[in-house]
Amino acid sequence: MLAIIRNLGGPSVVARAIGIRQAAVSQWQHIPVRRVIPLMRAFGIPAFDLRPDLFGPDTRIEDVEQYLSQHPREPAHPSGDDLVTMRHADFLALTELACRRLSSVEHRKSRIYAK
Repeated sequence: MLAIIRNLGGPSVVARAIGIRQAAVSQWQHIPVRRVIPLMRAFGIPAFDLRPDLFGPDTRIEDVEQYLSQHPREPAHPSGDDLVTMRHADFLALTELACRRLSSVEHRKSRIYAK
């Protein structure tokens, strides 16, 4: 269960508040974009807290409506394998940056101690 759903009182409370079945809410891996506006209205939650991958901190209901009119289908959400690949790529990039930083520090030390 998503933490935000749990914090709102669980799937039954959320489902009742937005007029859908509890089973539907229980199956969510992420908040469906078409449910963002009903949740914003029912609970006063910012869109950013519901879908930070799509909306910024200052997103208003009108902004979400505009997004929905331009993107009628649910955006692809990364699968577990995609997330592992993305995290691995991030790890490799960070490792490369750290190695560059260390080599520049070692280079400076060698110049200082060579004198």
